[in-house]
Amino acid sequence: MERNGDLNKPADGPHGRLTATNKWAELTRVLNLDTTGTSKTVDKWKKAFI
Repeated sequence: MERNGDLNKPADGPHGRLTATNKWAELTRVLNLDTTGTSKTVDKWKKAFI
């Protein structure tokens, strides 16, 4: 999250939203690799970081 900035407020324009969507998907994939915790959807991870 620190490397990518605030993904809840993406840059203006369609490319900013697309980039944020792709970053959330990648972040979700990485976080869900940790088998010691609960697997979550993108929306649930977003809520966890808000």
